[in-house]
Amino acid sequence: MNQSKAGYVVEGMRASWLVLAVGAIVMAGCGQGAALVAPGSTDVDEPAAVVAERWRATGLSEEWARGFVPREELTVLGKDVQFTGLSKLAFVAGRWELHADLPGSAPSHGEIRWLDGTTMTLPLLPASAAYEEMSAPNPHQKCAPGECGLLTVIGARLGEVQIQTSRGPAIVPAWQFSVRDVPGTFSRVAIAPTATPPALGAAEVNGYQPGEGTTVRLEYMSGSCETLHRVRSFEADDLVVVDLDVGAVDGVCSGTALGLVGATQVTLAKPLGDRILLDASSGLPVPYRVIQSPAMSPPDSSPSPPTVESPTPDASPPDHASLPLRTPSPT
Repeated sequence: MNQSKAGYVVEGMRASWLVLAVGAIVMAGCGQGAALVAPGSTDVDEPAAVVAERWRATGLSEEWARGFVPREELTVLGKDVQFTGLSKLAFVAGRWELHADLPGSAPSHGEIRWLDGTTMTLPLLPASAAYEEMSAPNPHQKCAPGECGLLTVIGARLGEVQIQTSRGPAIVPAWQFSVRDVPGTFSRVAIAPTATPPALGAAEVNGYQPGEGTTVRLEYMSGSCETLHRVRSFEADDLVVVDLDVGAVDGVCSGTALGLVGATQVTLAKPLGDRILLDASSGLPVPYRVIQSPAMSPPDSSPSPPTVESPTPDASPPDHASLPLRTPSPT
C-alpha cells in the first residue's frame, strides 16, 4: 500500500515510537489496565507490553473502535475495469487528466454503514477534491511521456463502494469516475479518513469474530506447507494482544503457494467485550469480519498443515453480500 497516497499516515510520530518501544517495558507495570498477562498467569509479557503501550500512546483507541478508519487504499477499482498495458502503467504512475465538468453540488454529508448494522454520518468531500486525491502522481513510479498512457476522466457521479475499515467492511460514499477508453468504474472514497499510525510489520491476524463465551475466532494467512504452531493471548482491561506462530511443518518449507486462509480460536480469561484486539506483529487493531474458513485449526493438532482455502480471485468476499450497495446518484 502506498500509505502517503492513501493519506492516513501520521507524520512526525515514527521517531517517538522508537523512544516508546524502549520505555514500554518500564511503563508496562504502571497505569490503569497497563499490564498484559496470559490467561491463568500473573507474569507480564514484555513484547506484548511494547505493542500495547505503542498503541495507547497514539490516542486512537476511541477512533478505531467507533470512528471511520480505512484499512486499504481509498481509490477502489471496480471489478469491471479493463486496463490495456499503457492504461495500467498510467494508473500505477498516477498519470491523469480531466476532460469533464465535475459535479459542483452534492449532499453535504454521507452515511457509512457497517456489517454489524451501525452507521455514521460524516461530511463529504466535493468531487474536485476527490479527483485531486485520486490523481496525485506516484513519486515511486515515474515514466517519461510516451512510455505510459494517460487516464482521461470524462465524467463523475456520487455512488458507494465497499472498503475494509478498522471496524470491518463498510459501505461508504464514493465519487465514481468514468475514464475514456477504459471500461469500468474508478471510485474514490468521498469521506476524509482519520490519520492512523504505520504498522510495525506485516499483520499475522487478518480478522476476528467473537465466539461463544470467552472465545474469539481468528483468521490468518499461511503458505501451502506451513502449520499453526502456537496461539497466545495477553490481556489487559482496555485491550488484548494476540500472537500467532505460523511456520513450516518440519522446520523447512519448500512450497511456494502463499495466501492460504486459515482459522483458529483463542480462549480469553473474560469476554472480549469492547476491548480492542491488537495483532502482535503489526501492532495494529485486528478488523472484525465474518470468518468463513471451513475448519478451525488448533495449534500443532497434527503434522499436516491446517485446513485452508484459497481465495478465489474473481469472487467477492463472503461478507460482501451482507452490505448491498445503493443505486448511484445520476450524473
